[in-house]
Amino acid sequence: MYPFAPNPSQHSRKETTPHDSFMNQIIDMDSGRISGGIKLALLAIMVWTGVVAPLRAQEAGDAVAPRVSLVHLREKALGNEWSTMTFRLQGIVCAFNERLGLVVLDDGTSTDLLELPSLPASLRVGDPVIIRAANCQVSRGEDMIRLGTAPLVDIDGSHPPVSGQGKVFLQAGKHPFRVEWFNGTADCALQVEYQCEGVPRRKAPPESYSYLDAATGKTKPGLEYRAYEVDGMLMLPDFSRLKPVRSGTVTDLDVGIRSRPEMAAVVFNGLIEVPKTGEYTFLMTSDDGGQLFVADTAVTCDVEAGSPIRSFAPEFLVNALDAGSGDQWVKFEGVVNFAARVRDHLELRVTWSSNTFHVTVVDAEGLDPTALLHKRVRVAGLKRNSGIVTLGKSNVQVLSDGEEKEKVLSQAVDIRQLQREEAGKPYKVEIQGVVTWATSRSIVLQDATGGIYIHYRAPKPGNAPQPMELWKIEGRTAPGDFAPVVHAEQATCIGNAPYPTAVQPTQQQLASGSLDVEMVEIEGVVLRVTNTQIELLTRAGKATILEDWISISPTHGLSKEKLSAMVGSVVRLRGVYRAMWDSATGNVRSGVFRLGNPSMSINEPEASTPFSEPLTRASDLLLFTTHPTALKRVRIKGQVLYAKGPELFLFDGTSGFRGVASDQLALSAGDDVELSGFPQLGGPSPELLDARVRKVGRSALPAPTEVFYWDLPSSRFDSTLIQLEATLLSDTVRQEERFLELRAGSSRFMAVLPYDKEKPQTIEMDSVIRLTGVYISPSAERSASKTDLFEMRLSGADAIVVVKRGPWWTLKHTVALVSLLSMGFVLAAVWVALLRRTVARRTNELAMEIEARELTERHRAMEQERSRMAKDLHDELGSGITVAGLLSSLMKNPEVTEEQKSGYLDQLSDLCTTLVTGLDEIVWAVNPRYDSVADLAGYFSLYAERFLKLAGLECRLTIDEAITKDPLDSRTRHEIFLAFKEALNNIVKHSEASCVYLTIEVSTGHLKISLSDDGRGCDTALDLPGSDGLRNMKERIRSLGGTCTIESRPNEGTTVQFEFSLKNPQK
Repeated sequence: MYPFAPNPSQHSRKETTPHDSFMNQIIDMDSGRISGGIKLALLAIMVWTGVVAPLRAQEAGDAVAPRVSLVHLREKALGNEWSTMTFRLQGIVCAFNERLGLVVLDDGTSTDLLELPSLPASLRVGDPVIIRAANCQVSRGEDMIRLGTAPLVDIDGSHPPVSGQGKVFLQAGKHPFRVEWFNGTADCALQVEYQCEGVPRRKAPPESYSYLDAATGKTKPGLEYRAYEVDGMLMLPDFSRLKPVRSGTVTDLDVGIRSRPEMAAVVFNGLIEVPKTGEYTFLMTSDDGGQLFVADTAVTCDVEAGSPIRSFAPEFLVNALDAGSGDQWVKFEGVVNFAARVRDHLELRVTWSSNTFHVTVVDAEGLDPTALLHKRVRVAGLKRNSGIVTLGKSNVQVLSDGEEKEKVLSQAVDIRQLQREEAGKPYKVEIQGVVTWATSRSIVLQDATGGIYIHYRAPKPGNAPQPMELWKIEGRTAPGDFAPVVHAEQATCIGNAPYPTAVQPTQQQLASGSLDVEMVEIEGVVLRVTNTQIELLTRAGKATILEDWISISPTHGLSKEKLSAMVGSVVRLRGVYRAMWDSATGNVRSGVFRLGNPSMSINEPEASTPFSEPLTRASDLLLFTTHPTALKRVRIKGQVLYAKGPELFLFDGTSGFRGVASDQLALSAGDDVELSGFPQLGGPSPELLDARVRKVGRSALPAPTEVFYWDLPSSRFDSTLIQLEATLLSDTVRQEERFLELRAGSSRFMAVLPYDKEKPQTIEMDSVIRLTGVYISPSAERSASKTDLFEMRLSGADAIVVVKRGPWWTLKHTVALVSLLSMGFVLAAVWVALLRRTVARRTNELAMEIEARELTERHRAMEQERSRMAKDLHDELGSGITVAGLLSSLMKNPEVTEEQKSGYLDQLSDLCTTLVTGLDEIVWAVNPRYDSVADLAGYFSLYAERFLKLAGLECRLTIDEAITKDPLDSRTRHEIFLAFKEALNNIVKHSEASCVYLTIEVSTGHLKISLSDDGRGCDTALDLPGSDGLRNMKERIRSLGGTCTIESRPNEGTTVQFEFSLKNPQK
């Protein structure tokens, strides 16, 4: 909406001028409300103002504005003064980024990157363009020239209140105005002031602010604002990528409208009105960062009308380098070996040919650094002395696998970076470099990126490559035993060339073997030497150089006297580094290697007397000096605090230091000694390696320094005598040494002392003890990995004083008790498991026995039931069938009269009815469908009614409605029925009753069956003649576990009642 130049955070927003807004509103007016004449008038005005007037103004401007070159613009941008220019610039578009307003322009004198407020939407690569600017501020940006896009005041960053100022020429009236501001933490502030000749310095008044209402196209008082929230802000963010949390309008620059007190940002947009024409100085005070934009700049970029697009292609980088030209748009291919995002930019390091270029991608949108790493890319960009600058993703193309396979590897680094599987594909190689080592079957070739091992046998002996010759090799890659190699197919000698610059390896490089077949230079002190081996002390640590049949040691063939004289000398070796590794595992032997084509020079022979150097203090080794002492002997005097083998811990009166003795000398705590050795720094305290030691006396040990747990751990105590109280955690003996694990505050450490077998010392766990001994900090490696903190070395048990005994019941006892209880628990668990198994087995056996017994019992019950059924059938049917047979025989007798036969037939009919009834009773008794109390009650009711009806007696029934369906087996039902039947027979035969009452009910789990009559009564004594039926009836009920009661009074009737339990019937 406002035509001032956007900063990089606003490149994605297309700006329109007030003139554009006015024209758009005219075009969008409702034409139905305007007459035809007015329409024509408006159209004429539009044509004049939109086409004719600008063309005339452009012609007039071109006549006035001087034409400048990119070289001139660059000079102005690099100046320290504010540069405001009116100019005209013509050139060809090499590349552009519309989102950021960036264009790479070539004007014939130079090629440069320009940042403009906006670019035409129809812009294409190869277009000839004209850039016109009036009162344009030209400034230097990061990697570009900024034309009217730089902030007038820039005080970005996190800081307390800071003021900044900038100057701009303004016409009287309104001008686009923008403020970007943020507050990180704590207090905040924002104020804008201005001054001009005739206008004193003052705060911009609220009435000078206005903004263009998009809805009406008119200006309104105040400013538009958008509020943002960004956590962790240390500078202004890219607002084009953020979504505001609040927006609206304000009357003044009021930061109180931010959405939260901290980590908040606000952007103010609008117009500012100045009272007169002149050069204005704007001042802004901000806490934290802020930028102020005040635009009165007209910058346009137009495609030259009628000019054809020129065929444009970037120059190949190799041609640009050979020509030695300045800034130029180029293209090249290479491998990305470093990629990192820095704010909105992408920083790459791309290796091409024998060169490595720093590539800056200005717009990193759509590019992933991790996806680019180790990939072959094709880059088009602006070549500068500082590297390559390219615009965005469209200028960085990742080559596909197919494209990459077709590429020829032309530098050693490309070959060395191949994985084993990749090297075996193989790749085609065309490489040029210096021969650093040659044998009859191979050579080592090195270019600017590294060395490579090449299998090559010369076709003629006289044409074999020699060191310091420049050769071109064509061939194929192969995996090699340790690193990728090349099998040469064609070799050409180009000429002679010096050796490449030798690499001075670091400790990491010596340990990893990463410099295999590269030219190295190693300087060190000879510790030990033979004809086949050299052991050096270098600045990177110890190194051992071995010999084999193709890597001859530089000491090969020297006499013993010369070898002996070399010990202690400072030598410099140069040659081709050959790593040594385990062929089975592939692991590199750290610090052990061979040198191909070696050479050696003695820089400084061994001093005649190792103790001739002046005395110095250990602390002086840490002071700044212009003369490195790592490979020069120094002499220090100190007192031995602790000695074990060649390892010494000493104190020079002010500080502690360490020493590693080269000769065996019996030393103990308190000995005064002098050491002459090579200092090694970087550890917790200075250390003298390969030290010559001589004893000069003996004295009392210094008083120990009292140390408290809050001081630990600290390397300042290293190699000094300290006294410390700590809690004992464990006490163990290993290899005749006693190891105490202790805790002091939050620090855990070990104390080591000799173990006295004759007087062993016992200290309870958790005791508080006071120790006096030498503090030893961990080495740099152990400290970095945090595998250990520190330890103390004690002279003996007399260096330990028990301050507070630990409790009798210690952790050891607890562990023993817990172990014992655990063992008992395990035994109990085993016993329970065995017991459960035994119980389960016995349960299965009992279940089988019970099942067998139940089966036997079922068989027995079945046999009894069969016997009972046979007996019943015999008793009920046997005699009846016999009688039926007799009656049938009588009916067949011719002597029997018809009258008698009729009587016999009636008898036979009654007998059959009786037999059928008896058979029905037997079937009911054995039918399992009727094995319930309810079925029994129903059958008894039906039987009683039918039986008594035949006898001419009335039967009245009382059946309990809540009668249960408790089960009754067939035997029980049959026995009850026989007793019930007997009672009915007695009533019919003896009672002389007219009515019988049958009651069946279940109460409290008991079945009750009652038969009452209104007859003459009877004698209930069981021992009277003819009382067998009553006796049998009671016996039947008793056999079922029930009771049978008989009550009778003369002439008042008789009551028979059966009762027995349904829950626990007696079997």
